[in-house]
Amino acid sequence: MGKKNNDEIRLGSIAEDLFIDIFSEVFGTEKTENLFIQYPFVDIYGNSRFIDFAIKNEGEKIALEIDGETWHNPSKVSQDKYYDDLLNQNSMIFDN
Repeated sequence: MGKKNNDEIRLGSIAEDLFIDIFSEVFGTEKTENLFIQYPFVDIYGNSRFIDFAIKNEGEKIALEIDGETWHNPSKVSQDKYYDDLLNQNSMIFDN
């Protein structure tokens, strides 16, 4: 974690911090209590992983990954990274 600007603390990447700011503006700061950063989960092979953000509210679960094309475009990342990201995504889908 580092400084965002003069007095603000950075929680994650610039994109993740921007997401928190926009989420708060749209839904209200009180709704951020339903927003979990780096939420842990277990993939289909039993490995520990993290979701950038999870929203949990009244039995509903939503997973959010905050990455740009650079991180998920198969022509811009290694084949291993691309398939690992697919495993991550498919594991979340498998787990609803």
